[in-house]
Amino acid sequence: STLFGNVSDTLAFFFIAFWRSPDAFMAEHWMEIALVDYCFKVLISIVFFLPMYGVLLNMLLKRLADKSEINALQAS
Repeated sequence: STLFGNVSDTLAFFFIAFWRSPDAFMAEHWMEIALVDYCFKVLISIVFFLPMYGVLLNMLLKRLADKSEINALQAS
């Protein structure tokens, strides 16, 4: 979802902001600038958000496993 969300966000923003821009450089090169922006967003997502997702998921799974063990012991 990160990849598709970022690509749709990046393309929508740069297309709306710079397509047929009065700035000739931006009108001509908005696709390249959008590609660099997209790559930066994906890099940040991989470096920061993906590891944090793993940490939070492991904490949640551990907590659920602990509750499951407690419930199993109480049922015995």
